[in-house]
Amino acid sequence: MNTINLYEKEDYDIYSIYYTDQECTQPYTGHVEEYWNDILSWEADIVDGYGEGIRKEYDENGKLKIIMEEEKNKVNGLEFEYYNSGKILSASLWIDNIVIESYIYDETGSLVEIYHTAAYGCNQT
Repeated sequence: MNTINLYEKEDYDIYSIYYTDQECTQPYTGHVEEYWNDILSWEADIVDGYGEGIRKEYDENGKLKIIMEEEKNKVNGLEFEYYNSGKILSASLWIDNIVIESYIYDETGSLVEIYHTAAYGCNQT
């Protein structure tokens, strides 16, 4: 379903909560897509109004930019970002919208940076 056919409420996290009625009392469950200038911008699975499962985001040309796992509108699980070439830019682990660890690659596939959250702040190696 296209998001223009649903009603939204703002969430305190990143994404909206989706409903089938204008009063926002009937949460939507299903797959949603959003388009900008007739190009797919993003798509996600929605359960009871919240992003739940896989979310894909695309650039202005419709190329895959990010794949992430969501739970209740929060990034939870793995996230992969891609270069325009389709090669992996980063692979990250998230818990409750906080990046725990991230591996960043150049376009040749060589690891160039590792980022991880330490108990008392963030470290880069």
